Amino acid sequence: MSGWTDRQREDALERDLTQSILVAYRPPTEPLTAHDRCDACGAQTLYRMHRPPTEEHPLRKGVLDFCGHHYRTHLPELLGDGWSVAVKHETADA
Repeated sequence: MSGWTDRQREDALERDLTQSILVAYRPPTEPLTAHDRCDACGAQTLYRMHRPPTEEHPLRKGVLDFCGHHYRTHLPELLGDGWSVAVKHETADA
């Protein structure tokens, strides 16, 4: 019989799950096509943003598609919240 408490077991399982999520996460790399649409307005996607999981928030990850207008509008807030550009359309500004 193990000398671990239930809390110790839960903490160990949570650490293992967190490490599995962090190791398995891959940012999106698929090129953008004319069929990809901005999540805010439906215009063609020029920027695909992603937020990778962190040790503090392993399940807090995501992907957002933006047209140029909504990318510029939301960029400061997104960068402050851990988002970065994963894929940029070939016609997007530098």
